[in-house]
Order: sequence, then C-alpha cells, then structure tokens
Amino acid sequence: MNKKKSDKAIQEIDLKKEEDESQFFKKQKYKAKKREDFTKASQFSFQYLNDLLKNGLKTKLDIDSFPEIDSFNMSNKLSGGIMKSWIKQKSDNKRKPSLLKAFLKVFGSDFYKASVCLLLETLLRIGQALIITLFLNFFSHPYNGSETTYAIGLGMALIITQVVIVTVHNVGFYILSKLGMQVRVSIIATIYEKLLSLNVSNTSSTGLIVNLMSNDVQRFEELCQVLCYLFIGPIELLLSVYFIYAQISYAAFVAVGLLFLLLPIQSFFSRIFTKLRGILVKFQDERVSSLSDMFSGIMIVKLYTWELPFCKQIQASREDEVRYLKKSAFAKSLNEAIFHSSSTLIASITFLSFFFLNGSLSPAQVFSTLTLLSNIRLSMTRFFPRCIQLGSECLISLRRIEDFLLLDDQTEKTVLISESTSTEKKIVQDLDEASDSNTESTFCNLKNASFNWKLNSFGKTVDEEDTIEILHNININIKSGNLYGVCGPVGCGKSSFAAALLGEMECKSGSFFRRKSIGNRKLKIAYSSQSAWIFSGSIRDNICYGSEFNQKWFDEVIKACAMEKDVYHFPDGVNTIVGGRGVTLSGGQRARIALARSVYSDADLYVLDDPLSAVDTKVGRHIFESCIQKLLMNVKYEGNYRRSPAAVVLITHQLQYIQLCDKVLVLNEGNVEAVGTFNQVIATSDKESSFTKKMKEFLDTEVEPEEPLLEDKSVDQITIASTLAASDDAIGRSELTIEDSSVGHVSLSTYLSFLTSGSSTILALLLLLYLVFGQFTVVFSSYWLSVWTNQNKVQQEQNYFYNVFILSGMVVLCLFINFTGAAAFFAVCLNSSKLMFDKMLSSVTRSPMDFFHQNPHGRLMNRFSKDINIVDEILPACFFDTLQLFLVLLGIFVMTAVIIPAILIIFPFLAGSLFYVRKYYINTSRQLRRYEAITRSPIYSEVPATLEGLSTIRAFATQKKSLFNFHKLLDYNTTMNFTFICITKWLSVRMDAVATLFLVVVVFSSILLKIYSNLSPGFCGLILTYSMQLVGLIQFAVRQSTEVENYMISAERVMEYTILPSEAAEVTELKPPENWPTQGNIRVHDYNLKYKGSDRKILDNISVDIAPGEKIGIVGRTGAGKSSFLQGLFRIVEPESGYIEIDDINTSLLGLKDLRSKISIIPQEPFCFKGTIRFNLDPFAVYSDEEIWKALDSVELKRAIEALPNKMESSVSEGGSNFSVGERQLICLARAILRNSRLIVMDEATSSIDLHTDSLIQNAIRTEFKHSTVLTIAHRLNTVIDYDKIIVLDYGKLVEFGSPAELLSKDSSSSDAWFKKMVEEMGEDAANTLIKIAFEKS
Repeated sequence: MNKKKSDKAIQEIDLKKEEDESQFFKKQKYKAKKREDFTKASQFSFQYLNDLLKNGLKTKLDIDSFPEIDSFNMSNKLSGGIMKSWIKQKSDNKRKPSLLKAFLKVFGSDFYKASVCLLLETLLRIGQALIITLFLNFFSHPYNGSETTYAIGLGMALIITQVVIVTVHNVGFYILSKLGMQVRVSIIATIYEKLLSLNVSNTSSTGLIVNLMSNDVQRFEELCQVLCYLFIGPIELLLSVYFIYAQISYAAFVAVGLLFLLLPIQSFFSRIFTKLRGILVKFQDERVSSLSDMFSGIMIVKLYTWELPFCKQIQASREDEVRYLKKSAFAKSLNEAIFHSSSTLIASITFLSFFFLNGSLSPAQVFSTLTLLSNIRLSMTRFFPRCIQLGSECLISLRRIEDFLLLDDQTEKTVLISESTSTEKKIVQDLDEASDSNTESTFCNLKNASFNWKLNSFGKTVDEEDTIEILHNININIKSGNLYGVCGPVGCGKSSFAAALLGEMECKSGSFFRRKSIGNRKLKIAYSSQSAWIFSGSIRDNICYGSEFNQKWFDEVIKACAMEKDVYHFPDGVNTIVGGRGVTLSGGQRARIALARSVYSDADLYVLDDPLSAVDTKVGRHIFESCIQKLLMNVKYEGNYRRSPAAVVLITHQLQYIQLCDKVLVLNEGNVEAVGTFNQVIATSDKESSFTKKMKEFLDTEVEPEEPLLEDKSVDQITIASTLAASDDAIGRSELTIEDSSVGHVSLSTYLSFLTSGSSTILALLLLLYLVFGQFTVVFSSYWLSVWTNQNKVQQEQNYFYNVFILSGMVVLCLFINFTGAAAFFAVCLNSSKLMFDKMLSSVTRSPMDFFHQNPHGRLMNRFSKDINIVDEILPACFFDTLQLFLVLLGIFVMTAVIIPAILIIFPFLAGSLFYVRKYYINTSRQLRRYEAITRSPIYSEVPATLEGLSTIRAFATQKKSLFNFHKLLDYNTTMNFTFICITKWLSVRMDAVATLFLVVVVFSSILLKIYSNLSPGFCGLILTYSMQLVGLIQFAVRQSTEVENYMISAERVMEYTILPSEAAEVTELKPPENWPTQGNIRVHDYNLKYKGSDRKILDNISVDIAPGEKIGIVGRTGAGKSSFLQGLFRIVEPESGYIEIDDINTSLLGLKDLRSKISIIPQEPFCFKGTIRFNLDPFAVYSDEEIWKALDSVELKRAIEALPNKMESSVSEGGSNFSVGERQLICLARAILRNSRLIVMDEATSSIDLHTDSLIQNAIRTEFKHSTVLTIAHRLNTVIDYDKIIVLDYGKLVEFGSPAELLSKDSSSSDAWFKKMVEEMGEDAANTLIKIAFEKS
C-alpha cells in the first residue's frame, strides 16, 4: 500500500463505527438534493422522487442516492427541544417532569396542522353522503330527459369533493407520519444523551436500554398516526348520527347504540392489550437482557459448553412471552373479526330495525346511511380504539422512559462534596495559589473522604440503605509531577478509587475536591480502564480519540507503548479496523491501545488502572520506563508536547513498579492501610497489615535493576508512517463483514417458509380459501341488501321473512368465519415465529466464534429484539390486514363488473396502472427498508459500546463527541425512514388518483346506464358506495402489501440466521470414556492453524508431547500465538492440518461437547453472567453446597461471599460489573476447581490478581490439581518458573520446549536461548532469583 493510498484511507475513516457499516457511514456528498431544495409543487406532489424511484427500479441504490434529510428532521435539533423542556420542568421541583408536555411544546404545532386537515376531510365525507342521497333520488324516479344536467352536476360535485378529500387526507397523514418519526428519533437521541450522564451504578442493563430504544419507542411512532382521531372520531360520530337520523329516523339510534356497544368492547380489548403489554415487556426485557449477556460472554459459554443452560434460560423467558403473545393473538383475532364484520353487522341490524318500524327500505336511505356508517366505522372501530390501545401502551412506555430519564446523573455533586465551608475555602485557596509553571500544582485533594456506589437500578427507588460504602476515610493529595502507586489485595477497592477520582462515585462524607482548570484552560484527565475499552474503528481512531493528529507525537506514543511490532504486522498498519470491544485484538494489544489513547491525549492527570497486567515482563518494563517515567513524568518533552508535569495514578499488582513510585497508597477492604513513600509504607509492615508485609517480603527477594531495558534497535527504527506499507499477509484476525443487504423482492419461498413453519402447505391453502369464503359472506350481504331495496313496498312485505333470514344468516356466518379465520391465521403466524426464534437461537449459539467476531453485538441484538418483535406482533397483523384488503378489493371489482359489464374495458388500464405504480414503489421501498435495518444496527451497537466505555468517555470529556457521532448514526437512519415516508405518500397520491379516475368512470357510466338501460337505484348505490371506498382503499392495500414485504424482510433476516454454518458436531460416533481424560497426556502433531481470511499461519507446524500430570508454562511475546494454541486445543478454531491427541484420542474426531466439557479453563478475560453467584459457578446444578463452598474457599472468596446478604444466591450484575476484575477471575478459578478435570488450562488467569493472591492461587492449583496436567499462559515468569516444562512461542512457531533449568542452562548468546533471554531481561537480581528457583526445582 503506497503512502498516497494510505493517506486517502485515513481520510475515509470519518466515523468510528463498525467496519461493515463504514461503507454507509463515510462522510457523504449526497447526489440527491434535499426535499426543501425543490419547488413547493414538486414537494406537494412528491414529484422530486421520480428519479430516485426510476433508479430504484433499475439498480441497487447506494446511500448517497437518497435525499439528505432536511434540517428540521435532524436528531440533534429534535432531541435538543425535548431535553430543553425536560430540564426546565426538572428545575421546577413542584411536580414530576412530564415527557408529554415536552412533546406538546416541540411538536404541538405540526399536530394541530394535521388535525385541521383530517377534520376537514371528515366534514367533506359527511357532505359526500348527502350528495349520494340526491344522486340516488335521481335514480329512483323515471328518467324524463330534462334532468341530465342536474345528474352531471351531482356527479361532478361528488368527484370534486373526493379530490379535495384525497388532498387533505394525504397532507394530514404526511404530517402525522413525519411527526411519528420525529418523536421516535427525539426519544432515542434523548435516551442516549441521558445515558452519557448516568451514574455508573444505573448502567448495568444493556438489554433493557436497547429494548427502550426499539420496542417501547416504536409505539409512539404508531400512536402519532392515529392520535387525531381521539377527538375527530367523536365529532364525526355526532354529525353522522344527526344526518343518519334524518334518513332513517329512530333506527339511527339502533346504529348509534351498536356503535356505542362496540366502544366498550374496544375499550375492553384496549385494557387487555395494555395489561398484556405490561406483562410482555417484562419478559421481553428479560429475554433481551439474557441474550445480550450471553453474546457478551459467548467465548466463555463455548469454552465451558454452557450453551444448553443459557438457551434454557432464554427459552424459559421466551415461553412466558409466547404464552402471553397467544393471549394477545386471541384478543386480536376477536378484535379483527368485530372490525371486519362490524359494517355488515351494524348495517343489517339497523336496516332490519328500520324495516320493522317503517315497512320499506329505499336505496337513497340505505346507501347514504351506509356511507356515513362506513366513515364512522373506520373512525370509531378502527382509529379511535387503536388510539386508545396505543395510548395505553405508550403510557406504560412513557413511564418507563421517564423513570429512566429521572435516574441519577453523574453531577458536580458527585465530584465536589465538602463537610464544611471553611474546609472548602482553605482547599480552594491552596489550589488557586499553586503556580502552574514553577511549583507543584494540586489536582485532587481527599480528606477523610468516604465513597459509595448507589445500588439502584432502572425502575427502583433509591433509599439510603440502597447504597454500599466502598472506600472509607481516604486522605491523599494528588499533585502534578508525582507518580502515585496504588496497590492492595483483590477486592480492596483499587478500581473504585480510580472511579472516585473520576467522579463516578458519590462522596458520602469527608471532602473531595478536583481542580477544574489550570490557568485559562480546563484540567485534562486521561483514563485507562482495567478492562480496556476499544470501540469499532481503526487503530488510529482509538488512539487519537478526537485529538488532533500529530504524526511525530503519534509515533512517539506508539513507541513508548511498545506497539511498533504490532502496528507493523497489522494488515493496514494503524488504519487496520478493529471490531467492537477489540474482538480482532489480543488482550495485550487492547491494553496498550487503551494506554496509548491516554498518553496521546496529553493530559494533566492520568488514572491508569492496571495497564501492565496484560503484557509480558519485557513489554511491561518498557512501558513503565519509556511511557510512564519518561513521557508522562517529564515537565517538558521535546517538541513541547507536554505543557506541564503530569500527575499519574498507577494502579497495579506488580510491586516492582510500586517501589519506584513517588508515593504509594495501600488499600485493604476499602481502607487506607498505608500511604507515603515506598520506604514509609514498608516501615508499617510490623503492624497487623498483611499486604505491607507481603511488600516487604517482595523487597527482600526481588530488586528491580537500575539499568534500562534492552531495546530492539531493528524495530525502533521503524516509523509509523512506514507501517502503512504493511502487507496484506500480516497478522490480523478475521474482520467484520458487511451485513447482508440482499437485492430483489422477497421470494415466494420466504412467504411459504414463514407460513408453513407453523402449519403445512395444505393447511395454509385451506386457511386462505376459508378467508375467501368469509369475504364472500360480506359481499353477498351487501348484494342482498341492494336486491332488497330494489323491491317495491309490496314485494318487501311479501318477501320480508326470506330477506331477513338471508341477511341475518349471512351476518352470523360472516362474524363466525372472520373470527375463526383470524384466530387460525394468528395461531399459524405465532407458531412460525416461535419455531423460527428457537431455530435462530440454536443456530447462532452453534455458530463458530468467527461468526461473533464478524457480527457485532448490536447486529445480533437487532435480530433477536427488533426483528423478532416485528415477526411476533407486527407482521401477522399487517399480513392479515393485507389479505382482507385484497379480498375486499376483489369483491368490489367483481361486484362492479357484474352490475356494469362495460367497466371491464378499463380494468386492463386500471390493473396496469396499479401494477406500474406498485412496481416503481416496491423496488425502492424494499431497498429502503433493508437499508433502514442496516443503519439501525449501529444505533443498537453504540449503546453497549458506550455503556462499556462510559467512564472512559467521561474522563476524556468526549460526551459531546460521542453524542455527535450518535446523532450522525441516527440521521443516516432517519434519511432512510423519511425517504420511505415520502415515497409512501408518492404512492398514495398516485393510487388515489387512479381510484378517483375509477370513480369518475363509475359515476358517469351509472348516469348513462340510467338514461339508456334504466339502472336500478339499489345496484347504483351499491357500486357507488363500493367505488368510493376504493379511494384510499387501493393505496392502503398496496401500501400494506408492501409493508408485509418489508416486514417479511425481518422474517427473512431471522431465517438467514437459522441456517448459519455450524461448528463441528457436539457429539460424534467416537465417545470418550466417562472419566476421560484419566491421565492428561497431550500430543500435538504437525499442528497448523490459520484464522479465517488470513493467509498467515498463527500456529506453524507445532509438535510437542506433554506427559500426564506435567505443569506446562506457555510463554512468549505479545502476539506469539499463546492464546491461539489454547483455542486450537478447545477447537474454537479448527486446524488447517495436523491434530491434537489427549490420552490417545484424536480430539478432531470428538464431538465439541465431549471435548470442551472435559477440560477446565480459566480464561484470559474473566466474565460473569447475569444471575446468581451459584449460577455462575454451577449452571447445571450438579454440585452440592459443600463442594461449591470448598471451591470458593480454595480461591479465598468464601469469606467475601458469606458476608453478602444472600450468600451464593446473591445477584451478579450483567457482565459481573458488581465484582472487581480480580474477583471475577477468582470466580473463574473456582469454576475450574469444581470441574476437577485432569486437564487444566489457564490463559493469563492471574494477570489481574496481586502477587500475594497469585501465590495462594498457585499453591491451591498445585494442591487441587496435583495429578492434573496444567497448561498456563503467563506474563509473569515467576508464576511458571517452578513448572515442569516451558513452551516458548514466537509468531506461531515453537522455538523452545524443556524444563526451566534446562532452558536456563543455555548460553544467552545462543540464537535458540529464547527463555534465557526473557529471564535476563527482567534484570540481574530478578533473573538470579528465578534461576535459583528453577534449579532448586530440578
């Protein structure tokens, strides 16, 4: 790659997001103009979209093909208004703030405009009914030749009112659709903005927050489109009743009574839906949260073969969810049946009543009344109840969102708390009097400060007893130019101390002050967390993190953080894309990138939480000397990069660095055990303190050398610019893939697969025929009513029993078929959804780890939350509506053709127009929906990424940057949504134009037939009423059919994940013995391993024989292939060639369950799952309490667990966030002890544990696993120096294997003395100590 090409690559990486979405999220110059740049006429008719639709028909569209969103739709403006109103309400402590008030303030004017349009539409529809009365009166009298002009005038009036109705209807619903989108975007952006300021103790439930942003917010968008009918419906009802009474007298009250009878029924259904919704969201939250937790720790799940218990846990939540979905589906079936049968039911009973009261039905009375009843039915049995239902659901969601927004923030109160005014004045005076340039500056001051975490979570109230004090009476003054070392045993509060300095904890008592500024600039803070936070983007993005790029400074930082070799071997150098959480990097690489980010920021105060534990000894010393001591502690660095000497707070377990710190703070159980210089701290070792005693013992046995670390001159000369030319064959794991965006229509096989998943092909066809017969009963009822009105009074009296019997029978049959058909349809869809979810869960959990590296967390959660929600609830309702609508259209066209056969002449034109317009619309809308789904995934990915790095984001004060990037993601998604709304209105305008043209033909054909064929008024009224329904009905049917196809994309996406490539079989014909392995003998023969997508062997032709019971240490530089060796052992990655034998059984022939369940693993990154401590240790519930307590005692956690209120049943937060990293590592060790396997694997398992605990663990392992084979990856050579043998790896090759004494006997000048050189690099004294131990062991 040449330099010019590399610079171009750097410029193109504008947003720090998933590589698979980067093609969509680069800084775009849109080809299409904004909507507001076109003329009003083009905007009004949506003519400006023609070119887009033409391109969409011919080819696959790119994101820059779509018009950029207008300024009024941008998320920062929308959420800004909401937040401004919300904050203003919060400042008024008299009452609880209301989001509803904020919505009215921001979006009220648009809502009022839409309401005026739809109210005008309602009034014009009532006027249409009056015109129909006059029109049918004309048909009821013999034609005398003088009324032609009158009839044409009535026809024109009917058509003109229809044109105005279509216009205001489309304008009104365009405003409402846009409003719904704006409300949804504003809520999502507001939730994310709140997320950035949340108190850390409230951020543990990722799945719940994602659910708020997806499922809860969706309800508001749907509600906005029908909210106007909350008051328009009753207005229309009152006016229509008045005119119906004028037509059919007291029978009008029968119709009104039936309508009012439907309202409590709809209200009843609304209450049911609200109740079910309230229960469903709990199960959905639980399911989504469990899924998020499992995917976050999927490597652990696979290594422990815990797929089964986790799937059972998720499926248990799913079963509860499906149980209530079935109840909801039954209620929806009855609701749908009542809606689709209500017009026939009300009309039949009303006219039967009128007939018995007056004895005669006329066409004018019947069909004008039918028109009014049809309008009322749509408003009062569809929109009004839908408004009530969605309103009820939105109230629940509104309360959930309000509760979230009311959670405690990380405020200045958290940072600056004082116990007295005099104390505050004194410390502030001290801070201000310090000179920034010539004397030491105080950055932080803690006096008798006690800090606590609040234990409240979403939906719970925080009381005093809901807090737990972690740090007690801390006294320390942090000044510039000093290096502070913080140490102590596991769980003593070291990471909490870092959080306290960052302002993440609440100062409960005492005082904590942190300087806000130095001179005329703000105090800059940099933070490197214990679990390195890496976001999706390039290496350079992660290091620069918003700071201006300076090549010289960047090179120095890379060099100081020992990353030159890594960058050189990355496929694209510093421009190599890493996935979310750094999935394509090793643990050491992640730690050094996070450290480099802190160093590059050129801060004043550095808080470094254990940055040295994930790297080997040589790299650790290099970082300490070159980075911390040289770069950070110098007053002024060459090039004036450092403005002033920094204050560095280094938290570490490695005491060889602690003794070199200016001041040392020793913590134990949240208390300061000792503070001062290292010698002062050591002087307190005669007291009861156990940790300071350990420090003194360390001082007596291991002395850090004074000479500098040996450097690799060949590497030092490599500049970062030169690494841009790194070849594609360099190191790098598989990168993220572009999310599939298939082109073309959703195939028929997808529809059939969806329907037949829950039934069979024959049953699906029978169900369709059953629904057709149901629509026949509706059409026949209307037809029979028109036949009845064509009879004169005498004929009606003679045939009344026959007429009443036929009409009543059809009504009863219609209601029964509609209900049973809807129930069967929803049952089939729900059964399909359930089976698809189960298959997807099974398929995803059985996918190889490479799949999870390529597909970020948010993409997976999108399929399991948003897509499943659509398939569960939205798709079946939309699908059923579409079927019913097309059956209604079929009935109308058939009926019209029977009465006016000549109308068949225009059917080809009508069908062609509909097909042509739909074809243009559906191709583009389908692509828009797919792009919408793709641009939605990064939004959900951003939430867990932000939560994971929230403390880092706030320490660097990059909340605005994170919010800006999130707004850009939202705006890309809004571009898709708004364009979709506009092309939907483009369709509506044109479809309504076609339907209006059809009405014109029907009206004037009826007049001609009256003149020449004496068309009966009953049949005229029937086709006229039906033809008027076509306006709005056609475009709605086409739009719904498109919506079904768009929603079917979610089903298609779910189906894609049901047929993923799977790992090797869980069980094969080769079954190992029950107690295998009995010895623990391992033979590796010509073993070669490659990561998918890489040509480089990560393990190259390795052969080694490990005897039973041997303790093997695996060492090597970062990136040598140590963790890859263990992944090959567990078959996380399948070998390219060669094999591994354990107790003479080829592991490649075993089932993965049989293999992995027989090996105990303590992973490099400790992970705990949401649940209880017991579940984390024994998810299969196979061990007794005594066995579990014994394992906990072995890792010295028993006392800590017993001190918890619920002991082993105490809750573990998502990701184990309520335990320190060290404590989580001990829990992982306890898991391995419980398994009691003859083969134990430790992947840098003691990297996050202090030396004292490390030695105890090593002793416990040697005791517990005395007869087991143990493979240990270690950065600390002292942990494996007394092992039986050492394996040394270098870039995938086995370069040394033998006992420590044997390897240390080699001449260090020899090229194959790898281990000897590593030991000598630790310094003379440390090397002598290790050599002594090794030879004593031999």
